[in-house]
Amino acid sequence: MAHFQVWAEKSDIPWRAIQPHLNDTLEKARLLWPQALDALPMDDSHKTQLKKHWQRLQEEFQIK
Repeated sequence: MAHFQVWAEKSDIPWRAIQPHLNDTLEKARLLWPQALDALPMDDSHKTQLKKHWQRLQEEFQIK
């Protein structure tokens, strides 16, 4: 989150205007992406790699 906050400050956008949208986006990603991934016509090994990638993200950005 700190990187996004720095970006907001450098862009002269108040963090309080960015943070709720970022949190909303993360919440939606956590809710929708795992189910969407299961439904995609994607090779299972690629799905596994993507799920592992999600787990390697910083905790605040992880999708479980």
